[in-house]
Amino acid sequence: MTLSAIREHLDRDLYSLIKNEKDETKWVDKIGGKGKDKDGTKLVRFQEAVYKTLKQLIHEKSNAHKSSTHEQLVKFATETADNLGSRKLDNETKKKFDETTKKVAELSSKIQPVHQNYQAETIGLPKKAVKKTKSKSKIHLYSENKTVKKIKKKWEKSSTEKTLPEYIAKEITQLPSAEKKQLQGNIVKYLTKEEAKEYSVTFKDGKVKQQGHTLKGGNYIYVLNMKMTKLFMGIKEKGAFHHSSFTAGLPVACAGMIKIARGKIESINLHSGHYKPTKENGANLIKFLSDESRLGDKAKAFAFA
Repeated sequence: MTLSAIREHLDRDLYSLIKNEKDETKWVDKIGGKGKDKDGTKLVRFQEAVYKTLKQLIHEKSNAHKSSTHEQLVKFATETADNLGSRKLDNETKKKFDETTKKVAELSSKIQPVHQNYQAETIGLPKKAVKKTKSKSKIHLYSENKTVKKIKKKWEKSSTEKTLPEYIAKEITQLPSAEKKQLQGNIVKYLTKEEAKEYSVTFKDGKVKQQGHTLKGGNYIYVLNMKMTKLFMGIKEKGAFHHSSFTAGLPVACAGMIKIARGKIESINLHSGHYKPTKENGANLIKFLSDESRLGDKAKAFAFA
């Protein structure tokens, strides 16, 4: 499956739709007509359409996992699921959606990528929603911030058809300046690929190295990239530096916490509120560590039962 074939499929259905709110409105009108229909609201029809397209991508019979297009395909499936997951779902659609998102990992026969939990720790918003700027870039608010949680509860009780990020962005503009300023201290850093290199680790004689130096003892958050070629580790800063920081929120092969003692790994767990990894994801990490250039057979001691 070529990249152009993927793009053609996405353009035909949802790619431009999830990037452009105006396109979304037109598309909802097109598939659902005006007002209500037999399936309920126009929004329900939109949810169903996103679900069907996501499912089609997941079950695409191709060798995408063997090419450079695989990561882009998984990324789109994740974005689509995230878009749907931030909306208010009727029970039937939610059930279908939950079943489908569990199968996103089937896009790869090599690993079981783990995606963000859809009650994730970060919420992507336009930067201008929090700061005065002409930049069109995004920031990622820590969702456990008191103000964000308050707005989220308001959104849940409302009858709005806006996604959670859209609703929060609008509500923030009406906040007192002091409260808006407080939010600026709860922006989770998303690293560029160049910045992430500083957090990549290597191994020598069983010890974990970062930028040529042995890691100090302590508890570190980690992620294993989706290609299972790089392990990133760093110190968590609540509301500022999280698991999602290393790969800018992209799917990963595994995530959790690693305890270092005397430069060596003492223990590993799968605790990540953003990614919610499983034991299958843990197996990805053990496979990575089992390479002779890392821990070799000693990695088996950290296997997840």
